[in-house]
Amino acid sequence: MNIIIVLFLIMFEACYEGFKIRKWHIASEFVELIYLGLITFILLGWANGYLPQRPVNTDFWFVFFGYILFRYAVFDFVFNIFARQPLFYIGYTKLFDKILSNLSEKTQGWFVVITKLLAFGIGLSWVCGWRYGILG
Repeated sequence: MNIIIVLFLIMFEACYEGFKIRKWHIASEFVELIYLGLITFILLGWANGYLPQRPVNTDFWFVFFGYILFRYAVFDFVFNIFARQPLFYIGYTKLFDKILSNLSEKTQGWFVVITKLLAFGIGLSWVCGWRYGILG
């Protein structure tokens, strides 16, 4: 279930930001409306007791940091598809983009590719609850 939630969050955000870059404002606003509407609906349901509530356990932090790693690995790739940019393009507008671009230039792109592959594997395993391995 966690992987479905994580993919929903990453894909919808990357999709509407990619459409915004392509100047497809109506499509961007429509996808953003769905994205924010569903998040609002789920949070209001949870806050008012309509969704099951479990106490937060130690696995929560693995899922949370797994989401951050998984987002680092997947977001730019999906964003570049919707923005019709080269798949491994890194922008120069945000601070994080500037840092990655600088590291990518110094290491000829290998640093970013390797860290994204590691983040994908670790993030996916933590989000899916495979903290001790797939069979553990």
